Amino acid sequence: MKLASFALAVCPTAKYILELLPMAARACTSLNGILIPWILMSEIQDQGFVVGGAQYLAVTSNPVFIVPYVSEHFRGPIAYISALSATTTREELQQAINNSLRQDDIFVEGFLRDVLVSASGPSELYVSVINYLEGLGSSVTYFNGDGPSTCGISTLTPCPLFGITDGDELRLSKVQLLYPDTYRTFVTDTYESKGTYKSFAWAEASWGCQRIGVKDIYDIEGVQTTAGSQAYAARIVDLGGFLVGKQKTAQCASPAHAWNWNNAYYPRNPRGDTFLSFSASSSGAGCSIAAYDWLDFAIGTDTGLSVRQPAAFSGTYGNRPSRGMILMENVVTNAHNTDIVGVFARGPAKWAAFAKVWCDPSLHQHTSLNGLPALSLPDDRSFLKRILYPVDHLPLQNPAAETILQMFLVDASAVLGATVEHFNLSATVEGVAGRPLSEVLGDLSVLWIHDLITETAEPLLAKYAPGFPPLDKPYRQVFHSSIADDVVYKAA
Repeated sequence: MKLASFALAVCPTAKYILELLPMAARACTSLNGILIPWILMSEIQDQGFVVGGAQYLAVTSNPVFIVPYVSEHFRGPIAYISALSATTTREELQQAINNSLRQDDIFVEGFLRDVLVSASGPSELYVSVINYLEGLGSSVTYFNGDGPSTCGISTLTPCPLFGITDGDELRLSKVQLLYPDTYRTFVTDTYESKGTYKSFAWAEASWGCQRIGVKDIYDIEGVQTTAGSQAYAARIVDLGGFLVGKQKTAQCASPAHAWNWNNAYYPRNPRGDTFLSFSASSSGAGCSIAAYDWLDFAIGTDTGLSVRQPAAFSGTYGNRPSRGMILMENVVTNAHNTDIVGVFARGPAKWAAFAKVWCDPSLHQHTSLNGLPALSLPDDRSFLKRILYPVDHLPLQNPAAETILQMFLVDASAVLGATVEHFNLSATVEGVAGRPLSEVLGDLSVLWIHDLITETAEPLLAKYAPGFPPLDKPYRQVFHSSIADDVVYKAA
């Protein structure tokens, strides 16, 4: 079980009324009279609370389990342990709890003030186990049965939950830990409830509990898209990932740098003085994965350089997959012929593992749509043996930077057993195309402009008639003066 975040840069909206109320937080017996402030979101019925100085969200609108309960009124955090038995030793339980305290950023000692266990009573447990829990200040409630499946079955790992009594029932809800969006990378938060996604103008985060941010040109059920797909996002969710929020993008996925953003505050680059450009349309995704260690992955799109360049600017990992690797339905269009998804991560091994399970054959674009051969992705754990050095783009103009690059190439080739090969990228493209690179790029520009105008600009202008400043600089002139010529488009 993992966490959520909240974006301090986004103010609460009128839709969700936030009220700060005092609450006598009691465990199944008591919480030693401690008052926990909590937030009631009257429209969605989910609640905020504080444990150990950290802020949490309890998804009380969608309880994950209901336990028969006949004791006093209870409302507050609680830990559920499913596998305590007559054979469980104090040392085993202590190790499981300590591991959770080290590895799970949601679980803190405050959840142990009240503990729910799958056992009929204390007679089923070692006295040393009971004494250990009492030494932690825990009030233990016994429940003879299986608990919520979301917490796992037959495990000593404590599961942090939020409980509320309702008559003779104790309703248990999952919890999310809230983080501040210090670098302003998110447009809105998301958290899952009742099969859809909600937002309360703070942002939530937390593949098996991996936390994933999604560029705000993907449609997510229950969450508004402001500039911008649930098909690929659904693949992530099916694998157990948590979508934590929608991340800022340059307007209409343009290549705008920081100084050309008018409609939204540009994400702050955690490198340098925080004012360096993050480049391109996936800047929110690239910034978030560089800035927040609680975020596991971020999803962007790459039409020209919009994943690769933000990754380069932040020292993280991102790629442009082969065309057709994933369907691009229900994504705000920049250019059909080159739009493709991409993922950001902080490490190459984790990035590769995510990309492999995400790029499932069921999501591959049909070859009849792109004219490409069927995709083949055989497992290959061998290291790369060639490092290509494009002589038409290198060496770098800054001699000091080129020295660092050359040192890296020496080290990388030694570690991988690879050779550095000089090649000319422009000449390679011209050799395949059979014509000058300038003509190839000219046709590519025609394809880009046509799709951008017909799919994005014309509908936007017809509905909202934006001018200045609503349209940012990179696309302002293009949207108002470019014409989509179908004849030229077909020729290109």
